[in-house]
Amino acid sequence: MKKLITFSIATAFTMVAFSQISFHLGPNISTLSGSDAPFNRYIAGYQVGFASEWGETISVQPGIFLIHKGDKNGKETSRINYLQVPLNTKINLDFGNTRIFFSYGVYVACGLWANDRTDQGKTKQNFGKDNTYRRFDIGGQLMTGIMVGRVGMNLMYQVGSRGVYHYSGSPTNTSIMLNLSYMLTGVY
Repeated sequence: MKKLITFSIATAFTMVAFSQISFHLGPNISTLSGSDAPFNRYIAGYQVGFASEWGETISVQPGIFLIHKGDKNGKETSRINYLQVPLNTKINLDFGNTRIFFSYGVYVACGLWANDRTDQGKTKQNFGKDNTYRRFDIGGQLMTGIMVGRVGMNLMYQVGSRGVYHYSGSPTNTSIMLNLSYMLTGVY
């Protein structure tokens, strides 16, 4: 946990040192996928964070985000909030003031808080070996989008590679995200 927090802080300070920093905000839908997924229906969530970009035509894009994931089955829901650090390789195609891009990469996420809601009410869940959820998630992502001037929009698909629960065959996070972004520093 301390290593991930230290890495997240170092990433944030490094992003400030470079010229292209953007703010991202948007909705997502997520579910738990796999043969042992308890609910396997999508739930609406959010993500908010910052990303930095290093390079021109082919660039590297680290970031730091607060992201909501989960799952639903009727009135039963599972909600997990993560601090997520993605690292993408981005291919940019420039057309004057407009940039179309494609990217792929990985992410590491640390669970911050979680709760389950049933007919009996809301239950706070804890992370760790003796609790319901694993604290860390690791996965891959694909993204495509467009930037016009300083304003952008992208669509992202993420798949976790580590089970959410503490048992073999545990389901993984799967999310589809729509981000709106604004370039705070740097010029396109």
